[in-house]
Parts: sequence; structure tokens; C-alpha cells
Amino acid sequence: MDAQSKEMRDDTNIVYGFKLGLLVSCLKIVAMLLVSAAISYFVFCDYGSLVVSVGFAVISAVFLIPMFVSYEKQVTSQGQRIVNLQQHMIRTIADVIEERDASTGGHIARTADLVEMLLVGMSKLPKYSFLTPANIEKIKNAAPLHDVGKIKIPDNVLNKPGKLTVVEYEVMKKHSEFGADLILRSIKNVEDKKYFSIAYNIALFHHERYDGKGYPTGISGEQIPLEARVMALADVYDALVSPRVYKEPFPKSKAIEIIKEGRGTQFDPELTDIFINCISSRTDM
Repeated sequence: MDAQSKEMRDDTNIVYGFKLGLLVSCLKIVAMLLVSAAISYFVFCDYGSLVVSVGFAVISAVFLIPMFVSYEKQVTSQGQRIVNLQQHMIRTIADVIEERDASTGGHIARTADLVEMLLVGMSKLPKYSFLTPANIEKIKNAAPLHDVGKIKIPDNVLNKPGKLTVVEYEVMKKHSEFGADLILRSIKNVEDKKYFSIAYNIALFHHERYDGKGYPTGISGEQIPLEARVMALADVYDALVSPRVYKEPFPKSKAIEIIKEGRGTQFDPELTDIFINCISSRTDM
């Protein structure tokens, strides 16, 4: 299991552990009262104390358990409101950035859907059991920030109608590092630290290649964060089937063929197989 997978599994375990801890604390109070009752009866043979202690234990259980349920719901509801607000602000930023790029209308929404499709497909395998609905949603919500660094790319490069020169391409490639830096400076204090980590990894590493020939760092294989390997497939597929100022859209069959050709070189081979299997059964993508 790579580091990203372990972190996601641990993240899920922490949430469950927190809720279980609250419940256990409530039950401990009830248990302590019952033990006190037993001690009173067997040591002091005090039947009256036994009745009183058991009564307190029952009353505590009646009040504490509903209080736990109510508190847990309040915490969950408040947390979800904060997350929803953050997601709305982040998605708005991503939409504004996309409007600068005349050639990629709808790209962030489509790639987010493709990311979700692939993650759901992966989650059906035991190896990816850590991809719970909550973790899938987290990665999908971070996907729109993959090209956030393009906000710092000059218009004459970003919207050039023809092929980029070598120098211009080097400028364009900087968007990965720009994006990671913007995320580091702007959303590092979001409530959900795991979301920040995923968004950062996607922005910085989604142009890395499985064979190590990508950018900006040249890492390879499972050194590339899982979420970035997923984003790479979604990003390239959508670019292939969508019109650009420099090309017409490829038919779906041609796009799948190109994705297959990148298996094991540009893309993670296992994720490529899952992606092709998922996308081949879809008529809306």
C-alpha cells in the first residue's frame, strides 16, 4: 500500500475512532455506576445503595446515550456546513480560472466526473477498499484545482491558437508548480487537512508520468500520489475528446486507443485498465 492509500485509510479510521471514543466514554460512566452498585451490595450488603446505584445507572444511560447521538449529529452537521462553504469558494475560484482559458470550457466539471467514475471503479477491488464514498468525494472535490496554476500563465501563451514553441511550452509547464504554491498559500488552513493534501498533490503531480518522464519533478510509478495518477487519466482523456483551439475532438474510440498506448509509460497500468473498462461502458463520456 502506498503512502497516500495508507493516509486515506487512517483518515477514515480517525473519524470512526472519534465517534467510538465518545460512545465508549458514555458507556464507561454507566459501567462505573453499576460497579459501584455491585460493591455496595456485596461488600456492605446494602440493598438500598444497590437500588439507588442501579437507578442512577439506568437514568444515566437514558440521558447520556441520546446526548451522545445528538452531539454527534451536531458535530457532523456543523462540519458539513464548513466543508460545503469551502467547496463552494474553491469551485468558484476554479471556474474563474477556467474562464481565462478559452479552449477548456467545462473541463473542470467533466474531469471531476471522470475522476469519480475511475475511483468508484477502483473501490470495487479489495486493494482499494480505503476508497470509501467520503474519500472518493474528497478527491473529486479537489480535482477542479488541478489547473489552478494557469492563473499565472500569460494570456498569449495560455490562449495561443497554434502549437506552443519550446520556450512557451516551458512557461506552460510551470502551471503545476504555480498551482501547488497557490494551494499551499491559500487553502492550507482549511478545516480538512486531508483535502488540502490531496488538492496539493493533484495540482503539483498530475503531469508526472508513470515512467518518470513527466514534470515538474520526474518521479515515477507509485512515487506519484494516487490521486495524481487518477487525475492524469481523467485530464488527458477529456483533452482528447474535447475541441481545442489547436485541434478537433478525437472520437471516443481513438481517445481510448491513445490511452491504451500510454499504459505503463504515461499512465499507471492498473488504473489504465480500470479506466478503460469504466469509460467503455459509459455513453455520456
